[in-house]
Amino acid sequence: MNRLKTVIISFVVFYLLTFVITGVFAQSQQARKLNLDGLNAINSGRFQEAIQYLKQAMQLEPNWAEPYFNAAKLLRLRNQRDDMSRALKKAHTLEPENSLYAEEYAKVLKEDLAILVKAGKKAEASKLRQEILKVNPAEIAIGMEIFDELTAQNQSEKAVNLANELIEKNPKLRVKYDSEPMGKLYFRLAQLELARNNLQAAKVNADNASKYTFS
Repeated sequence: MNRLKTVIISFVVFYLLTFVITGVFAQSQQARKLNLDGLNAINSGRFQEAIQYLKQAMQLEPNWAEPYFNAAKLLRLRNQRDDMSRALKKAHTLEPENSLYAEEYAKVLKEDLAILVKAGKKAEASKLRQEILKVNPAEIAIGMEIFDELTAQNQSEKAVNLANELIEKNPKLRVKYDSEPMGKLYFRLAQLELARNNLQAAKVNADNASKYTFS
């Protein structure tokens, strides 16, 4: 009797799991189709249709980043910048390791940064630089601006730590010698280490800087 009961329970559990997995897979497939339909509609200029497709994809798969990224493309075309920025942020938040999402969101934040700098809002600009670097550590030029801020404030230890962190987080740029920002970072780090009388560190960073091409 106990054996029969166990068999029945196992069968029910298997059936329920199969039903759930099949349902999730079907939902995922439907969401992917809606997302693709939305992207095709964007490319064809059928923006209203695209909105509906992408909204449905988001409802089916709220934790899937791609529909939000595609929505950002649509919102940019419709000149809805604030909504576009929020959609990019959502895509990046859902999939922070996606370099494309990080790059595109960082571009928007850099546009915001330029506005703040032009308006002379130094504190807000400084805060936004930190956010940009958190979104995309490959923004070495932004990192250099923070480095210069810290150096000007006599926070040399923090500046050195920031520079070394940027170097560590960008292994590809350490061997891509046409990256002028990385070369400049090594050079500025060498200067700072020399000022701190860290001669060995200064020499290592100067040697690394010399491998890069400067305009």
